[in-house]
Amino acid sequence: MRRLLVLGVLMGCGESQSALDSGVPLPAFLSLQCARDLSQAGARLRVSGHTAACPLSIDREQGKVVGECASISAGVERSVVLDYYVLLDGELLVLAQQNGRVDLSNTELDRHPVMIQSALATRRCVGNLNPAEINFSLCDNDGDGLENLAEYCHDTREPLIAERSGDP
Repeated sequence: MRRLLVLGVLMGCGESQSALDSGVPLPAFLSLQCARDLSQAGARLRVSGHTAACPLSIDREQGKVVGECASISAGVERSVVLDYYVLLDGELLVLAQQNGRVDLSNTELDRHPVMIQSALATRRCVGNLNPAEINFSLCDNDGDGLENLAEYCHDTREPLIAERSGDP
């Protein structure tokens, strides 16, 4: 079993203390004006081959997402997805994602850095990671074609209920 450390794209192969503490820079949308509260947004890391997501911390002072995933089985390269979410009416609402990969074939290391890409997805969001597939409902819970982030930040839209236009 291995631990995954969340790091940005610019990390190297070594495990220096500064690299371990670097984290992933916060995406710009978390500081945008929004009709609903984005300060309560959370982050989690999903790893292919594992059903439970690992909770991560958003450090707003440092402007980074940090954390570790424990007990990840080794031996293969894995896909990872960093989800940014809020709880809305008790339901987890994924607002955006960043993808990454981690090579766990080196079984000598107990801690492995995870490379997270800087590109942010708000529409084509990965549903399942094993194998990876696109699932439009993950970043559009109500399936109306507008992404969760846009609906969440627009005070007259409801991201959990499809808006019907033109219905009597």
